[in-house]
Formats: sequence, structure tokens, C-alpha cells
Amino acid sequence: MSRDDGTLKTPQAPARVAALPPAVSARRPHLPYLDGWRGIAILCVLLGHFSPYEEMGGIGVTVFFVLSGILMSQILFVDQMPLRLFYRRRLARIVPVFWLYIIVVFTVGALALNHFSTEELISSALFLRTYFPDSDIFHAAIPIHHLWSLNVEEHSYLFLSLLGLVALRFGERQARIVLSVSSLLCLVTFAYYKFHPPAAHSAFYLRTEVAAFPLLLSSALFMWFRRWPLAIPVYLPVASFLAAFALVAWSPSVFLGFVGISVLLALSVNTLHAAPVPVLEFLSGRILRWFGVCSYSIYIWQQPFFFLRRYSSWEYASLAGCIAALVLASASFYLFENPVRKRLGYGMGLNRHRPRASSLDEVDLNAATAISEKPG
Repeated sequence: MSRDDGTLKTPQAPARVAALPPAVSARRPHLPYLDGWRGIAILCVLLGHFSPYEEMGGIGVTVFFVLSGILMSQILFVDQMPLRLFYRRRLARIVPVFWLYIIVVFTVGALALNHFSTEELISSALFLRTYFPDSDIFHAAIPIHHLWSLNVEEHSYLFLSLLGLVALRFGERQARIVLSVSSLLCLVTFAYYKFHPPAAHSAFYLRTEVAAFPLLLSSALFMWFRRWPLAIPVYLPVASFLAAFALVAWSPSVFLGFVGISVLLALSVNTLHAAPVPVLEFLSGRILRWFGVCSYSIYIWQQPFFFLRRYSSWEYASLAGCIAALVLASASFYLFENPVRKRLGYGMGLNRHRPRASSLDEVDLNAATAISEKPG
């Protein structure tokens, strides 16, 4: 499926393949189709924010989450990356652009006399806005509504990193069990909050103890597939992916839709390597990969234009806002995000840390929303 130089082969696809690709060298090959998966995720978000299909935004975030789950499992449980290196790379990857955005939007908000509290500024900067202050993040006067998903990502990274210590001390079996139980607890919490909402006004399904379900489920599936590799029909990744999108339109309830979409997308991304070669080649296309590589900056900077769109009656406001968001995000990625990440030593330490031979490239997500790149 992939070569050590990061390019795709074009063999005849088998009728059924193993759940996990063959082990490769310790310096694993780059998997370009994962960039394409992110590209689809961010395109769904843009479609949800700049078209009448608003429900696409939510499924786009879930597409990000399920990829985060398998990548973090690979890094923490399989490669056993030291936590010091893991945290340093997470901070270098996520925080600079995130804090730049916080500074810009709150400064503009203050100049525009938009009402916000110091507590709101601090909680936003510390990835706690879905908990403090006691107000709905979707009703904020500053365009920070999309930051709820980054809160979920960062909280999940902390949880998974601590769980990595469990795996290191007690083995992968205990990690699999904890991941499985944790994902089920998210559903129990969803059901409980449905009838006993928490005191905070933010919608309970935005809180990490609920919203982390697809991420933790995908992580658990990845670990179980490692334990019991199964023969997978080549149509399964595509069929489950399309079924998830069908549920967006035909789900009988919010809860069943949340569960069903999460399960289907987690199954799709965990079996993506088994997809037919034309599908992997499509995901590895240059344009789709570009959207994936720039997905974090796009996700961060599109929100102000989505925020302003509702104040405009111009016929082409959505199209203009989407184009402006892509231009600003491109500038952010090439002029700030990428240079700052390298300056902070994002790739340092990888040569000293030799991951065990495994199935995935050492690729980082923000998960929601990160860029994939070759180690080093």
C-alpha cells in the first residue's frame, strides 16, 4: 500500500486484507491519504459554515476526532513516545496559532466594544471555555465558538498521555480496557446529562466528558484491532464512511445519530488502509492533501468570517467569506504556524526516539486538525 519513500504503490487490491498493514521499519513511511482524510474533514467544516448544509460542520469535527484517536494511540501506546517529548510537540504544534488567534479576536472585540469578561479571556486561552464562565460558548460576543472542539482535543490528549503511563507499566491490555470503558462512560454521561443537565449553560454535548466519545472509541478500536487483526472487506472503509454521512440526514434521534456517526467514522478510519487503491489515490491527491496540511490554520481562522456572515445580506457573503478565510489561513500557515513550529523544535527528539515498527506514520493531529509530516 505504501513505500518507505512515502509514495503509494498501485497493486491490484485484494478481495480481503488484514486489519493492520504489515510492519515496516522503525522510521515509518509517510501516509499521504491521511492528509486527504483531514482535507475532507476541513471541507466539511467549511461547507457547514458557508453553505446551507449546516449539519456538515459537526460531522467534519467528528472526522477529525476519529483520526486523532488512532494517531494518539499509535504515538503513546505503540511507539511509547516519552511524555516530555509528546507534550513539547503538542505545545509547539497547537499553542502558537491558538494564542495568536485569541489575542487578535479579543483585541478586535475590545476595540469594537463587544462585551466579554476577563474570566472569558483566560478560560478561552487555557482551553476551558466550555466550562467557565457559566455562559454558552455559542452565544459569545467574540468568534470563539469553534474552540470547543480544541478544548476536547487537548483534554483528550492529557487523558491519553496519562493512560500511556498505564500501558507502559501494565501493558496494552489494560490500556484497551480503560479506553473501551472510557468511551462507554461518555455515552452514559450523555444520557445522564440529557435528563440532568450540568449547571453551565454551554450545551452539554460540547463538554469533553461527552464529546470525546468518537476520539476515545477510535483509539479503542485501533488497540483492539492490534490485538485481534481481522480480515476486512475492501468496501468496508468507504461503505461505513458513506453510511455516517447518510445518518446526518436520516438519524432518528440526536443520541443515536451521535453514536452511529461516531462508530461508523471510527470504523472507517481504522480500516482505511484496506480501501481500494483508487480511493487511497483520491485521498492522496494534491488539492485534498493541501487542505489537510493547512487544516489547523483553516479551522482556526475561518470562524470570524462565519461570525460576520450573519450580519451581511449580500448575496455572495458566504462565498467571499470562505475565500477570505482560505487566504488568511494560508498566510497564517506559511508565514506563522509552520515557521514558529520549526523554531520551537517541533521535530527535535524524533531521531533519538526510535518508535517500534508498526502500522502508522508518526503523524500529528490537532486533531481536530493537525498537519501530517515525515518524522524529523
